[in-house]
Amino acid sequence: MVDFDIVEQSNLNRQYYFKKHLGMPKVKALKSVLTEIDDVCVDDINQKITQENAKEILSGFDIICEAFDDASQKAFLTNYVLLSFKNSLIIASSGMSGLDGDIKTKKINENFYLCGDGVSDMSIGVMSPRVSICAGNMANLILKLSLERG
Repeated sequence: MVDFDIVEQSNLNRQYYFKKHLGMPKVKALKSVLTEIDDVCVDDINQKITQENAKEILSGFDIICEAFDDASQKAFLTNYVLLSFKNSLIIASSGMSGLDGDIKTKKINENFYLCGDGVSDMSIGVMSPRVSICAGNMANLILKLSLERG
C-alpha cells in the first residue's frame, strides 16, 4: 500500500477508516484494519508516488491498483505504469461522484482496466455506495487476474 495522506473526517463516509484513525497516515490506519481482520502481511509505504520514486516503489508488482482522488495523479500513475512496466497490469477508477451512471469495468487494452462510469458530477459529491461498488469491482478483478496469471 502506498499513500502519503492522513485520515480526515471527510474520508469516513466512503473509505474504510474509523474515528480512532483521524490524523493517522492512511497506510498505517488501513494496515491496522486489515491486520485486525486476519493475519496478513501488509507493506505500508507512507510516501507520495512521484516521477522520481515511482520505479523504486512500483517495481516487481504484477498488478497495480490506482485509487487516487486527484485526476492528475490518476493520469500520471496510469501512464507511468503503461510506459514503464510493460508486463504489469494497471486497474484504475474514474467517475465515482453523483448518483447516476452504471459502474462498469472495461478492459481498455492488454494491460489497462478502468472501473467506474467515467462521469464526474460533483454537484452532490462522492457517494459512499458508488465508491464501495467500484472498489469491490476492482478487488474482484484483481483476484480474477491473479488467479489467471497463476
